[in-house]
Amino acid sequence: MQLTLGSFPLRGLCALLLILSGDGRSYRLNDPFPRVPGGDVKELELSADGAWLVYWADVEVLGVDTLYSLPSDGSAAPVELADVAPVLFHSPPAISPDGTRVLFTTRTTFTGLSRLYSVPSDGSATPVELVGPHVSSFQISPDSARVLFRGDVFTDAKFVLCSMPIDGRAGPIAVNGPLTAQADVQEFAISPDGTRVVYRADAITNGKNELFSAQVGVAASGIKLSGTLVSGGQVQPAFHIGADGARVVYLADGLTNDVFELFRVPIDASASPLRLNAPLSGNRRRSG
Repeated sequence: MQLTLGSFPLRGLCALLLILSGDGRSYRLNDPFPRVPGGDVKELELSADGAWLVYWADVEVLGVDTLYSLPSDGSAAPVELADVAPVLFHSPPAISPDGTRVLFTTRTTFTGLSRLYSVPSDGSATPVELVGPHVSSFQISPDSARVLFRGDVFTDAKFVLCSMPIDGRAGPIAVNGPLTAQADVQEFAISPDGTRVVYRADAITNGKNELFSAQVGVAASGIKLSGTLVSGGQVQPAFHIGADGARVVYLADGLTNDVFELFRVPIDASASPLRLNAPLSGNRRRSG
């Protein structure tokens, strides 16, 4: 039976629903229902196995959100995981692949930089602040053991790629390789097998973004993937790791400046990049 999640308006509020396809009936899951006038159920996330549901709701005080978890079949009442007052913003919850922990960020300013928290999905412990206040993005490893994030945790305004245990039992390490004085790590993605992380950074030349790979739990393990780029060349944000975790495909003007082409490279840099597309003539676009 397929589970479909949604919300519906009720006297100006929103309630969380579980819709069981087959009989078409809807069941209200959130309890207690938001009691403050104008209160809502907000961002929600379903665990990978469909057993757990996590959501934000301002139940008691308008605009003060609390994080709840509950079984998706409604067999038990919601459990409070975190109360984030008085923060201004919080991220949607992220459930670890094994369903045991929930991660989220909060921030109290308009800077976009956040504190990262981890909490057991069953509410058996209070949230642990993993790092803050300068986290801009994060991803959970496929084995649910670690979280990787981009932040300026070691040097102000210098964003590196960090890895740490998901429960906070050890502090963060920077897994990227050396960076020049003005360099920053940009986008990153974890391989499906969870062993490596691919990231884009201007690590060697300021303003020239290239592609790198690092081991998920090993400090300073970054290696260059994108080979030698033409003068002025850049790797674009559009890169993808293959389903087997062995190869990466990416866009770059690696051979002719401002002519963007498709390349493939082993994720461990064991071979040079291979151009996948046929030779291009006059196909140009602005660097992104």
